[in-house]
Amino acid sequence: MKVPIEILKITDPDGLRRFRAITSFTEAVKYTPLSNTLIQIQNEYLNFVEDSRKLLNEIQSSRKNMSNSKIQWKLADRIHSFIKWVETKNCIFSNVSEAITRDVDISKSQLNYLIKFRTYYLTIDDLLKAY
Repeated sequence: MKVPIEILKITDPDGLRRFRAITSFTEAVKYTPLSNTLIQIQNEYLNFVEDSRKLLNEIQSSRKNMSNSKIQWKLADRIHSFIKWVETKNCIFSNVSEAITRDVDISKSQLNYLIKFRTYYLTIDDLLKAY
């Protein structure tokens, strides 16, 4: 059974904003070694957000890039890969839409489009064959 987790953005008492991967108390008690996994997910999520923002900025930097399906596929693949990686840790990213739209600064409709886009084109070669 996979443990549902959420990634929240919290502000520490010193004013520093951080990402925090959390789960319910019941799940935490059932799966005590979960704390190391949550820390690993938090750290990887920070890398994921930074990479995704760079790709999104590249897409939004020019009209030419906005229609560049290769760059969009890379962003879609990064999102897809992170979600699947969380699943390999026996967790489910339960607030995926909320967290990614908040932290990557992407709309829910764009996020849904990218997830469907990546599901349809499994590899970048599949994408290139279509064009």
